This record gives sequence, C-alpha cells and structure tokens, in this order.
Amino acid sequence: MENKYIDNIDNREYHEIFHYINPTLTKSFQLGNDLMDRIPYNQVEELEQLFKIEKSNKLTYEEYTELLPKLNLTIGDSGTKFISNTLIKQKNYKDMIELLRQTPPFNSMDMLNLYSYARLICNKPISNKEFSKINADMNCLKKNCEDYEINKPTFKNIKSELKF
Repeated sequence: MENKYIDNIDNREYHEIFHYINPTLTKSFQLGNDLMDRIPYNQVEELEQLFKIEKSNKLTYEEYTELLPKLNLTIGDSGTKFISNTLIKQKNYKDMIELLRQTPPFNSMDMLNLYSYARLICNKPISNKEFSKINADMNCLKKNCEDYEINKPTFKNIKSELKF
C-alpha cells in the first residue's frame, strides 16, 4: 500500500538549495534518514564502483573540495584570492559554496545565508521567484510530513508460526 504523503514528498522536484540544507522534519522522517545508511541495498555494485575509483587517477569530488582552500592563494599585492576570483568570473556559485564552507568565518554561517551570499558574489542573486519556490517546497515538506505523522500506518503485533 503506497502512502500518498510519501509520494507527494518523493515526486516533487525541489529547489537546489535542498542539496545544502536539511529542513526540519518530523521524528519519523528524521529517524528514517538517520537509519538510511544502515540499509544494505546494493553493496556489490558499490564495492565495484569504489574499486574502479581507486584504480583511476582522477580526483574524487571530496578530494577536489579539500584542495580548493589550499589553492586559494593570494595574487601579488592585490590581496585577492586566485580561486575565488576564478569562480566569481565563471559565475560558479556551487564551487564557491564549497570553498566558503571550508573557509573561516564563513564556515560558521547558516547554510541558507551562505548559499545566498555565494550566489550574490557570483552575480547570480536568488530571485523572488526562487524564494517563493523555496518557501513552497518547505511548506510542502512540512505539510506532508505532518499529515503523514497523523495518518501513519500502524502495525499490530501478530504471533506467527512457521512449520516445516
């Protein structure tokens, strides 16, 4: 039996900010998200992909994000940073978020503020339409999570016996 509230949450195309922030969900959803990594679903394929990655000489995304702050050197006497300037010129706010996330005083900022700041300095500010989309997505998540909590399925304790 499919649950329409879960379908409403899963089938919606959310704004990209939800890759960076985790909205507050109800206790059932928080517990499910915490336990998600314990579910063995396709370990063989995961191990094969890890083995392929280890064999290749390419940088993983995690290694790339670790290198960003180390390469952000000051250019001459100007006091500007190399990687920051490059990302701003390319209007690459996604990598700018990763850079700022690892740079002190920005690493203590709220992710929503960091996201909007990175978009602003890369000259791609969040539009009013995007703000309304973010708010609509947040409201949809909250509403469906609360409705699920109210109408969540209950399971009865049933004694069963297997005979061979």
